[in-house]
Amino acid sequence: MWPFTYVNFDWVGAVEARSHVFLSSVTRGVKREENSFILNNMPGKDDKNGTRRKREDCKSPSTDGSSPEAKRLNENQGSMSDLHKDMKEASAKHVQDPALAAIWESLVRIEANTNSLISEQKSLQRSYEELRESLEFTQCKMEEMAKTNSALQEQMKEMAKTNTALQRRMTQLETNLEKKSEENAKFEKKLGEVFMQHDDLEQYTRKFNLEIHGIPEKIDEDPEDIVLDLAKLMEIDLTYDDIDITHRLNKGHKSPRPIIVRFSNYYSKEQMYRGRWKLRKKSGLRDLGVDPKKVYINENLTAYRAGLFKKVRDRRQRDWKFWTTDGKIFVKPDPMNDVIIRIQSEEDLNKL
Repeated sequence: MWPFTYVNFDWVGAVEARSHVFLSSVTRGVKREENSFILNNMPGKDDKNGTRRKREDCKSPSTDGSSPEAKRLNENQGSMSDLHKDMKEASAKHVQDPALAAIWESLVRIEANTNSLISEQKSLQRSYEELRESLEFTQCKMEEMAKTNSALQEQMKEMAKTNTALQRRMTQLETNLEKKSEENAKFEKKLGEVFMQHDDLEQYTRKFNLEIHGIPEKIDEDPEDIVLDLAKLMEIDLTYDDIDITHRLNKGHKSPRPIIVRFSNYYSKEQMYRGRWKLRKKSGLRDLGVDPKKVYINENLTAYRAGLFKKVRDRRQRDWKFWTTDGKIFVKPDPMNDVIIRIQSEEDLNKL
């Protein structure tokens, strides 16, 4: 069997033409020159005019069969089919001729190989067209992606510029915020100092005041007489001249309402406040129908100090002792220790 590494369609055409000449000679009955004609015209020999040559600029046939190469392939296939038919007829007539039989077998193999190569060529052409279309589609998509990527890069540049501007703005705002925070801290500190000064002044105006809680209310009562009677029970020498003004407070809906007393001098107020512990030991209050456990005397504190003193009472521990002196709040956490702590704010209370 002949090896074929390159398909030269001109050569195939030459072989077909020579085969037709040979078959025509056979049919005319040229018996005597048959062997010499066959030997002189066997495929594989070059003719004098250089018929066997390579084609230049060979192009793949188009898949639709409209190109010249495709037409030539179709014509070659038809010629080979006719050749095959003629060779069968010639073989039937000259089956005893070994040379003719060998030529016929060679031509059949040439036909089979040629048909196979043509089929492979068409398949390769179709694959090439598909690959070309796929490549064009891929190139189109890559161009679109390149445009999109370019647009995204421009957007990223704009976003980077905006981000840089925002970072500068944020840095400036953070700097301003720090300054404002420092100013606010100073202002709060100053405001706290002013508030405490105002609270001190307000408490100073209440220096001569006391509040008496737990005395039942009566119709047509005289608060001054109640205060003087309590002073007698505490063995305190107190007169009407020592009292500047006294009346019941309108604090919420508590009943009985507390009595507030403003003394005309600090000494009388201090005696009354220090003698408050004696009320629990006197039986005179029971004779008046008053429960000594419900009667207690406090300093007249500002709203801020009254709220702070209430928090001290709510948080007190079992061994705590706490009191007020001239509006100042003191706590003695340990009875075995002489340490006394002044409470001026809730932070001081949290440290206990």
